[in-house]
Amino acid sequence: MNYTKGEWKNVGREQYNGYAGYCITLDKRFSIDDIAIIPTHYKNAEANANLIAAAPDMYRELRAADNELCYKCKDKCESHEEFCSPHLSRMKAINKAEGEDNENQIT
Repeated sequence: MNYTKGEWKNVGREQYNGYAGYCITLDKRFSIDDIAIIPTHYKNAEANANLIAAAPDMYRELRAADNELCYKCKDKCESHEEFCSPHLSRMKAINKAEGEDNENQIT
């Protein structure tokens, strides 16, 4: 999956090109390619900015946890992919993050 790598941060309330918002960026220089702005008037703007900033880290951790848990489960469960509901739940979230928001695409 391709996404902008790096330590995303919610740098707080900022002004950018006349917009007031919570800025999620890789650095304080606000390169147009590496910024997302959640307007301050949006409900839960700061919480949403924190969630967006944490998304790449959460994605990596979810992938790693799924791999580790599935490795341990496969030792005990012959039909792991078909019957392991926690795996199916994790894969639904992973697929959604990868742009495959389809319940039939569990792999």
